[in-house]
Amino acid sequence: MRPLPLATTNAAHVGSNGNGTSSTELKYRVPLGPSLDGNTVDVQLEQAAFAENSVRYQTTLSILSQRFKGLLTAITGQ
Repeated sequence: MRPLPLATTNAAHVGSNGNGTSSTELKYRVPLGPSLDGNTVDVQLEQAAFAENSVRYQTTLSILSQRFKGLLTAITGQ
């Protein structure tokens, strides 16, 4: 599979090798079972990935919040 052309406006953009083409191959998920209309998006996989991202994001926010509270306690001495 040859790389697809990637139009960029700056050579520093991700995936650009400076001449407007992609330096890496296109990455995509191979569908487990495409629907009759040709749609290859698997809604259940996308929802699961979204839920995982959401949980990771909320966990990160909780950890950061606790660290900031600890720093604030150390600074104020309360």
